[in-house]
Amino acid sequence: ATTRRAADLARAAGALLSYDPNLRLGLWPSAEDARRGMREGMTHAQVVKVSEEELEFITGIAETERAARELLSDGAELVAVTAGARGCRFFTANAQGELPGFPVAAIDTTGAGDGFVAGMLTGLLPAWRQGRRPGEMSAAELEPLFRYANAVGALTTTRHGAIPALPTLRQVDGFLAREG
Repeated sequence: ATTRRAADLARAAGALLSYDPNLRLGLWPSAEDARRGMREGMTHAQVVKVSEEELEFITGIAETERAARELLSDGAELVAVTAGARGCRFFTANAQGELPGFPVAAIDTTGAGDGFVAGMLTGLLPAWRQGRRPGEMSAAELEPLFRYANAVGALTTTRHGAIPALPTLRQVDGFLAREG
């Protein structure tokens, strides 16, 4: 209840809220409790990031676009669906896209999703500060943002750990310059 209240207060104050369920069934009394709790948590955020597996678990729908659109109908403005090394897909009410991942020599995938979210929010915040909502952005605006997010996630896998593995802005920019 405290977290929900804090999210509601932050949103009312104009904050951009992002939700990543980070599914860990062992932390929940049951799968149904996890499904219900995560689904409810998502209703507080404008931006939802899920893996393909999490999306199917939470919605019960195997088809990615249909499942993502269900989360949009629950109130999310932007749904990002990660697919590991294969990249990501994104969905808003009026835009969608798919971007490939980057081939890297992965050492540890711990923190890759957190890196992806960091990259995504790095791209979303400048527009948010100018009064642009994620759901108002075009596919052409979102594609470079998700390319950046994919790069951050990929680079995170090239080192051990989660927080220590997160790349700097300079490292991401250099990686993207080399990738073309």
